[in-house]
Order: sequence, then structure tokens, then C-alpha cells
Amino acid sequence: MFKKIWVPLMLVAVMLTACGKAGLPAPTGDVILKVTGDVASPNVGDECQFDAALIEEYAVDQTIDDPWMGDGLEYRGILLSKAWELCGGSKDATVATLVAKDGMTLDVAREDLEQWPIMLAYQVGGEDLVDDLGGPVKLVFPAEARETYVDDQWMWWVVEVQIQ
Repeated sequence: MFKKIWVPLMLVAVMLTACGKAGLPAPTGDVILKVTGDVASPNVGDECQFDAALIEEYAVDQTIDDPWMGDGLEYRGILLSKAWELCGGSKDATVATLVAKDGMTLDVAREDLEQWPIMLAYQVGGEDLVDDLGGPVKLVFPAEARETYVDDQWMWWVVEVQIQ
């Protein structure tokens, strides 16, 4: 009897994990970013929370010319589009509103984050972004997005992404 129930349950668990339906795990370290709003796949309460280790699981590298810190910097982080996807951002939502700890906000249109690799960076040059450099999470734009998002829209100290 036990075997008849255990084997199908294990098969379902393996299939859910393989298909990515099991959802994001809750962070175990300090939360450095949360995604709120119209999300279908929260990992803590009604929001998605990320620590550095969870971001690292989905991290990509980009060489970026940063208008404030210099050209050719090696940033590492999660694409804004990937955070939207992982958190189950609504298909009806049209904007990601980023919120910084200093109160600054910036709207990034959904079509822009799908078109360009806009990054929520947590490392530069292989080192974690510290507060003096805009960390622990900083919004950076690739060259192709620079006509739409000007230098003053680069955001330091990002703490939240609101999907609306």
C-alpha cells in the first residue's frame, strides 16, 4: 500500500520540479529585493523575495558602460524580465515600478523589459555592490536602451519591483 502511494507522489514532485512549477524557494539569507503587486507565484506571503543566493541562481553577466562609474564594467544580476517571469507577473500588467530605498521610483514598461536585457545588478567586477556603489541592488541599462532610459534614470538602492 505504501509503495503504491509513495511512488506516484514522488513522480508528481519530480515532474513539478522539472517543469519549474514548484516555485521559487524562500530566501535563506538577507532579503535584498522583493517583487510585489500582480504576482501569481509568490515565495513568501504575497510577494517574491530574493536574497543574493537566489539571484545568483538566475544571474547573467553583462559588460555595461555606466554613466556614473565608468565604461566597460562587468555587472552580474538578474534580468528584470526574468524576475517578472519567476514571480508570475500577470500577463495583463504593463509596467514594473522600481522603488529605491531613498524613495525614488521609476516605471519600466513591460515591452521594454521584454525587448532589452535590463538588469537588476548585485555585483560589479565580481564583488557585491555595496551601499556606496548603489547596492545591494542597482538598476542598469544596456546600450540599446539608453535613448529611452537616460542617465538620470539609472537607479541605485533598488529594494522593490511592483508589477502593475
